[in-house]
Amino acid sequence: MNLKRLFLASAVVLAYTNVSAQTVTIGSATVVAGAPAVKTTTFSSGATALGGVQADFTFARPPGAASALVTAVPGAVLGANPPVCTGNSTTGLTLTGIRGSAAASVANTAIGQAAAQIICTHTIPTSPTAVPGVYPFTNAVVAAATPAGVKVDTITVGNGLIVGSITITAPPAAANVAQTPPALAFGASNQTVPTATQNLVLTNSTVNAGSVTCTISGANAGDFAFFPAVAGGVVAIPAAIGPVNVPIRFTPSAAGARAGSVACVGTGATVVTGSPTALTGTGNAPLGANVAQTPVTIPFGSSTTGVSTATQNLVLTNSTAIAGSVTCTISGANAADFAFFPAVAGGVVAIPAVVGPVNVPVRFTPSVVGAAVASIACVGTGTTVVTGSPTALTGAGTAPLGANVAQTPATIPFAATNVGVASATQNLVLTNSTAIAGSATCTISGANAADFAFFPAVAGGVVAIPAAIGAVNVPVRFTPSAAGARVGSIACVGTGTTVVTGSPTALTGTGTAVLNFTLPTSSAVAPISIGTTVAGTQIGPVNILVSAPIGNTGPVTIVSCTAINSTPAGLFNYGNPPPVFPISIIAGGSVNIPVFYNPPVGAPVGVYPGDFTCTTGAGNTPATFQVFVTGSVRAAAVPLVTQVPTLSTLSVWLLVASMLGFGLVMVRRQS
Repeated sequence: MNLKRLFLASAVVLAYTNVSAQTVTIGSATVVAGAPAVKTTTFSSGATALGGVQADFTFARPPGAASALVTAVPGAVLGANPPVCTGNSTTGLTLTGIRGSAAASVANTAIGQAAAQIICTHTIPTSPTAVPGVYPFTNAVVAAATPAGVKVDTITVGNGLIVGSITITAPPAAANVAQTPPALAFGASNQTVPTATQNLVLTNSTVNAGSVTCTISGANAGDFAFFPAVAGGVVAIPAAIGPVNVPIRFTPSAAGARAGSVACVGTGATVVTGSPTALTGTGNAPLGANVAQTPVTIPFGSSTTGVSTATQNLVLTNSTAIAGSVTCTISGANAADFAFFPAVAGGVVAIPAVVGPVNVPVRFTPSVVGAAVASIACVGTGTTVVTGSPTALTGAGTAPLGANVAQTPATIPFAATNVGVASATQNLVLTNSTAIAGSATCTISGANAADFAFFPAVAGGVVAIPAAIGAVNVPVRFTPSAAGARVGSIACVGTGTTVVTGSPTALTGTGTAVLNFTLPTSSAVAPISIGTTVAGTQIGPVNILVSAPIGNTGPVTIVSCTAINSTPAGLFNYGNPPPVFPISIIAGGSVNIPVFYNPPVGAPVGVYPGDFTCTTGAGNTPATFQVFVTGSVRAAAVPLVTQVPTLSTLSVWLLVASMLGFGLVMVRRQS
């Protein structure tokens, strides 16, 4: 369109030059559905021979046009957007057009200007769901009225017309993915302790499936991770408009500010915008042990009811060199079917001051047929921090086909026993947890198997298991064949469908050398008598015989004996000189310990007890022995004649003489 008005600043009459209207065809703009169509057109004015040109333009839709630039067809929606136009001139003259009814003008007093131009750019948005096709449109540029205050004598204008079309093509079969947010700030966390996750969001704006590959990089990339892990960093984008969340967590490996970023790129035709996303966090020095609990789940599989599975480990990994402890508890619907094995007192697990794992064995013993579930939750004690808790426990109980027999105990320890001497029996226990009969064959083996035996004997080692829930005791005894530690074990296996768990049972004992004494029989009630004497007169010795049996494996020793106790003291002694200790006695040998009784002058008549204790050598039996003795004091002997009754001397001699005379007579008669 050419439009020119000549304006003489000092005159009151204006002259105009008429120009025919211009029609500009912009052709077809080809775009993908959802992308804007952009086209540019140019309108020129003629050159002026006089100085001072002013042009006013208004750009509007054609008379009677609808609000949209194009006619809508089913499945296609094009947005309304009148052209934005700017003026330019190769020599400085500017003509400006503004969409809408407002007009803009620029005056220029230069003379001899060249042609001016109006350049209009159409930007027309399209819908992502538009049906592919060609959509024609028409737009007009209409001359404006002369601005108020400007005297106009004559004006002839021609309206400009813009015609063209938009060709919409189908979008490619790929996702358009927007990555948000621009940054994820994780805040502060103790060193090696993971934070809660935050989401990287990948939003598909199409109904096309695709995939993206996301990579974490940066100065501290190792401190940030997808959780759960994303294999190869590949994230599937479903064929739907909407977001996909990719959880990320922060586990600082050192103290201080930590940084990284996530960059995602489309696979194939998938387009990603908004990448990368910055990652930030701060590591704090740990105050205590940082313990990671794994695995997420321990699946035990199936086991016959009443039969324990093999153990599997709950793993507690300390990522610091700080000691600590955790308390672990099994809970849930079937908690009683799961147990730490060996048992963990109070569920308290010590965490050593080293970086590394602590294994806590767990086993499953189903009590009923069917699925069983529980979980283990561990919490830190004091400053210890536990992450990853709880751990799920799963298993299933199956119906038994035969007797289920638990063999206990794990160890039968026998007390030290003399070589060749049988111990008291202890029980191997076979407990049937079903009401199904069965049998088990038990065998004793090991380095010193012959020292252990079922007593009474079990023919062939076969133990019958009755059809009742309960225990069967199998007595075992220990008869050491040599001195020192002796070991063996009992392994029981089920016969037929009988299942035995808990086997084997360890057998331990110690053989002691036979170093026995044969001691005299004495006690406080029945002591050994040294004899009876008068006060002030010593009697004895009586030899206390101590011997060693022929079966001893070596000599025995009397290391020492105490002084003989009595009241008053000193009533008994070992003689002079006393025995010299230690005294060694070979097998089959003996020794006498002499004991004398020496009551002091003036000791009252009566029985006086005494005792002494001897200590034997190491390994001797008994380690000490006590001997009880007695001594008696009797009254002193009285002479038969101590005084002649009072008679006259003559009477005495007469008596003697008569006796002698009689005797002489008797003698002569015999001769």
